[in-house]
Amino acid sequence: MLAILLGILKIFLYIILFIILFVVLCILTILFVPIRYSAQGEKYDTIKLDVKVNWLLHIISFKYHMDEDTKMSLKIFGKDIMAEKKHKKVKKVNNKKSRKKQKKKDIRVKSDNEIKEIKDDNRIKEDSQKEIAENKTSEAKVDNVECNIKTDKDDLQEKNELKEDNNDKVKLDDKVNQQSEELNKKRVKKSSKRKEKKTKKKKNKDSKGKDKAASKWKQIYSTIKDFIKDEENRAVIKMIKDKVLKMIKHILPKKFESKLIIGTGDPASTGYVVGAVSILYTVTGNKLKVIPDFNEKIFQGCFYGKGKIYLIVLLKNTLSIILDKRVRKIYKTYKV
Repeated sequence: MLAILLGILKIFLYIILFIILFVVLCILTILFVPIRYSAQGEKYDTIKLDVKVNWLLHIISFKYHMDEDTKMSLKIFGKDIMAEKKHKKVKKVNNKKSRKKQKKKDIRVKSDNEIKEIKDDNRIKEDSQKEIAENKTSEAKVDNVECNIKTDKDDLQEKNELKEDNNDKVKLDDKVNQQSEELNKKRVKKSSKRKEKKTKKKKNKDSKGKDKAASKWKQIYSTIKDFIKDEENRAVIKMIKDKVLKMIKHILPKKFESKLIIGTGDPASTGYVVGAVSILYTVTGNKLKVIPDFNEKIFQGCFYGKGKIYLIVLLKNTLSIILDKRVRKIYKTYKV
């Protein structure tokens, strides 16, 4: 029994060791295998751009092409993920369109059937109404003879009643108008008082808010000034600047060539622009070529760049900034 249990434990330990080694190997490949990239573009009659990024022997690769049409592809183990997503979207759109067309056809068929039923019902109603109207005309002739005798007496009584009602209505209208005028005056007074109170409150809030904002900005300016004056803080800023510049240099392409043709149409302004661009010679050296055109207004050129990024370098520099005791001390003191 013990031998069997020990054998099972050994198997579990080997599995755990295998998993740990696999995880370590994955982390090391991510950190030490470089991300390679290349980019080239030109602007003459049209703008062209090609960008390629790959990692781990093209297991993961990204391509971007811009010309008259733009194309993008992200491949993992040779499968284009973006193309599959586009294909799925197109299928969904086509299915939606087909469903909408079927719904429209069904609605048209239903509407035609309903219109036919409504027409038949209208015809039946018209026939029945005609019959009823003929019967009513015959009865109305008999009733009109009897009604004409009674209407003369009733008209005199109705006229007298209407006169009395009109006099009562005029008196009531006068009272209602007076009451409504008094109510409107009271409402106007109350609304004016409320508006005055609101304007006063807004003015007080605005003045308080401006004072608070000004005091906050003053505090921020004073803290920045005190921070820069301290020699230890200056040393920390210098250290962070050096680390950041190292990361930027590492990310920038190792191979770089470019050619620019610049012209503004004015010889003086083209000279200023070329002088400003020539400052980049300190970074690029002879890899950047600038050709001035003093006659025409033009901006053309081409470039090519190629490089690789090691994630271990970026991680090392970022950790050296984060784990520095001086940085942590500053973070604790100036933490909001």
